Amino acid sequence: MHEILRKYVGQQIGINLQKPFHIDTANVIAVYENYFTLTLEKHDDQYHLPILNIVRVIENPNGVTVGGLFRQKKTYPLIVKIGHIVEYVSG
Repeated sequence: MHEILRKYVGQQIGINLQKPFHIDTANVIAVYENYFTLTLEKHDDQYHLPILNIVRVIENPNGVTVGGLFRQKKTYPLIVKIGHIVEYVSG
């Protein structure tokens, strides 16, 4: 997985960072042994994600297009799908 991610350091990828079924645009900052770092297109916050959180990677040098009927389509060379932990709050 490291070799795949390292090719995109300094580039934009798609990732389901904020919501499980929504792809955000992110800039890959660095790839380390156990985690990778990125920033979202609209934020300066850095996100450090464990490599083990990656569930699926879709790669196509010609681009992978995401989007749908109610969203504008966007094309990325790499889509990373991470697992999300569901949190329940009782109140």
